[in-house]
Amino acid sequence: MTGGPFRIIEGGRADEPSPGLLIHGAGEIVTLAGGLRTGPSQGDVARLVRARGGRASRGADDPVVAVWEGRIAAVGSRTAVETALEAEGLNLGRFARLDAAGGAVTPGLVDPHTHLLFGGTREGELLLRQQGAGYLEILEAGGGILSTVAATRAATDEELAAANSFLSIASFGSTAIGFAGAGILASFDLRLAFVDAPLEARDALADLAHEARHLAAAEKDQHHDRDEE
Repeated sequence: MTGGPFRIIEGGRADEPSPGLLIHGAGEIVTLAGGLRTGPSQGDVARLVRARGGRASRGADDPVVAVWEGRIAAVGSRTAVETALEAEGLNLGRFARLDAAGGAVTPGLVDPHTHLLFGGTREGELLLRQQGAGYLEILEAGGGILSTVAATRAATDEELAAANSFLSIASFGSTAIGFAGAGILASFDLRLAFVDAPLEARDALADLAHEARHLAAAEKDQHHDRDEE
């Protein structure tokens, strides 16, 4: 969920944790309804939007998300969701309330390819991708991996350390990440590890970077010899 800050409004019994959670007050709620989309239709996400001018916490038709025992139980208008919960025998008094304060509520995003530290960002490519643009088209427009590789190489160690943190990822809606280490050369990623490492680990990383440079040079020479054969 993005767009905080948020307020927890406790509900239910005071002597035990509430098994339910009702998220209300969102400006919009995005769901996976409609299934997988490809090509230009990728940007056509299913969303429930709060009526303009309506109060974030009071509108009967405002979208809400109901969670019961850690699982999504219902998504829809407040009236429809509360009616469905009661029909299932779930006491509304057992639901804590979370005011999303006008933010956007989405399923947890999965970032399958990220780096420990990096310079530059590529969110400008998102709309192009959703509209079906190919990677070469994005590359020709000045985007792609080469743009952030260049920005990372140009950034100082201090700039990289100040601008990046895994702790910030959740604030953008990502709940799962895949770490990537493809830095073109091994020494590239070791530099990033060096910046992020505690002081006591940096001597060992410096030795690894030294070895990586030698390995990269040897690999380059090997490819050169093969090209001459």
